[in-house]
Amino acid sequence: MRTADGAVQRWRAAGGPVALKAEATGLLHKAAAGGVVLDVDSEDGVRAAVGRFAARFGDTLRGVLVQPMVSGGDEVLVGATVDAVVGPVLTVGPGGSATDAVGGRSHLLAVASPDDADGAVADSALGPRLAAQGRAAVRDVLLRWGWLMRTVPRVVEAEINPLVLRPDGGGGVGATAVDARIRLRG
Repeated sequence: MRTADGAVQRWRAAGGPVALKAEATGLLHKAAAGGVVLDVDSEDGVRAAVGRFAARFGDTLRGVLVQPMVSGGDEVLVGATVDAVVGPVLTVGPGGSATDAVGGRSHLLAVASPDDADGAVADSALGPRLAAQGRAAVRDVLLRWGWLMRTVPRVVEAEINPLVLRPDGGGGVGATAVDARIRLRG
């Protein structure tokens, strides 16, 4: 959305509280730069958030992303980078506000097997917290991220943060990517 009116339309379509995120040139870490407003549930709140983004980011503001709120559950970081020596490497650990937890991440090669991915999740700070269904959901995302890194050589960095794990209502765990970014070579 490029306008407050457009953001209000998206809020109405969402039918409940939303998160608003600034899309600005050069903006990587939205929350740290003041580019995220959570739990907005009124037209005035949407308009105020868009106004704050316009004031903060000026001409670099390309638009505003309006997403339904995703709250509760475990927050996970799933990332991938390309190491000059070994190639694509995957990362898993606590996400959201706990992203910078010291020693909380595990790393593995993008050619990982399901067992390798399970081991990385278990070795991270997430291991003790996640039920078997949560570990399986994270394993699936890790393996897909590895496939992406091996299959699309232009991708040099990719990250989902947070990936929110919540019960899916059928006895399993659903995974929702709340924010993701991919950086391409050249």
